[in-house]
Amino acid sequence: MERDKNMRKVSFLLIVLFFAACASVCADEIVVGDITYYEDPATLHIGPGAGQPGATGAGLHPNPIGYSLVDVYQTSDGASLLGNPLLLILGIPNNTTDLFASNPISSVMSYNTYSGTYPGGGVVGASAFATAGTYGLISPVSRGFFGSFTSGEAYTFLHLTMADTNSNNFGNWVTYDQNIGVTAANFGMYVFALTTALDGQGLVDIQFSQALPLGTYVIAYGQTPPRTNGNGNGKTVMIYDTPFTEAGQTVPEPGSLLLLGTGLLGLVGMVRRKFSTK
Repeated sequence: MERDKNMRKVSFLLIVLFFAACASVCADEIVVGDITYYEDPATLHIGPGAGQPGATGAGLHPNPIGYSLVDVYQTSDGASLLGNPLLLILGIPNNTTDLFASNPISSVMSYNTYSGTYPGGGVVGASAFATAGTYGLISPVSRGFFGSFTSGEAYTFLHLTMADTNSNNFGNWVTYDQNIGVTAANFGMYVFALTTALDGQGLVDIQFSQALPLGTYVIAYGQTPPRTNGNGNGKTVMIYDTPFTEAGQTVPEPGSLLLLGTGLLGLVGMVRRKFSTK
């Protein structure tokens, strides 16, 4: 009798675990027409540029980057080759109007990090302002400017198909900008379409012709080309995005901090000398 009772408990637990697993799987997929979209656990890490510390991951959340050079790194060696375009997304604090009269990206270069020539031997790519409808993207306000982000989640704001819908929320962006002295009331959202080659543990460098403002966030989004399922019934697309823990954030450069510290020390010295002469 007791044995039967224990068996029923075990069976019930297994059934609960089964449905929990199903719910988890279903939460990571969406069906649109004959295409099933899956969010891949591999992520698009944002770093400070090929060959730099943190280019392929630094364990910092978000990852500090400079003002004019960023990279997108595919974190899984088994990840599929992404289709074009790869979307690069900027969130610029306290920006409500279009900052860029023309495309501010001066160069795009892809690298194979397994290559013996890395960080050399890159392949030239191209860039342009992203357009409405790309992976579900909303219409821009003008050129590459897609409006002012003031609440919710960044990917959801842009209507990108089934991207990460938690971590890149407005609250996280505001809080981590406060940590570097930036008080953000909103983020101007810019999206660029990159033509490049990015697969498992590949890296793409993006050089800007002008400096990105302090506290700017950088994330990315991509999809694999539709692939016919093994049974011939429908197609599959894998989605890759950037969780907040892998996002890039422009921070004060070490040189700027050193100058600031030196200036403060000098000011303290002047004040002390002034009082000592009285």
